[in-house]
Amino acid sequence: MTQSLLQALWPALALTLFPIAMVYLYLANQIVAKLKSEHPEVYSELGSISLIKNNTIANSSKFCSFLFKAEYKHLSNEELTKLADPARYLLVSGIILAVIAFLLPIAVGYM
Repeated sequence: MTQSLLQALWPALALTLFPIAMVYLYLANQIVAKLKSEHPEVYSELGSISLIKNNTIANSSKFCSFLFKAEYKHLSNEELTKLADPARYLLVSGIILAVIAFLLPIAVGYM
């Protein structure tokens, strides 16, 4: 790829992260609310996480691991799975895009 193409690609990549993050945060909030009301033991194991209060690195790591490993599927809650599956895909996509958006300017600088 040419340097100008990579430079043109970066803003689109960076702007793509915004809607991904917004939808992910909405889904994460819905997942946490459902865990709190329907699976209080799992909610407690995850550190009683919320998006603003008690959102520590440890709790966020537990929540991300919960999504990455698809542990929500063991709860046999269809509504939770319908929320968590897309959140899982958005989390993975967001991380991949963020890494690419970070590395792309570095790659352009070396061309």
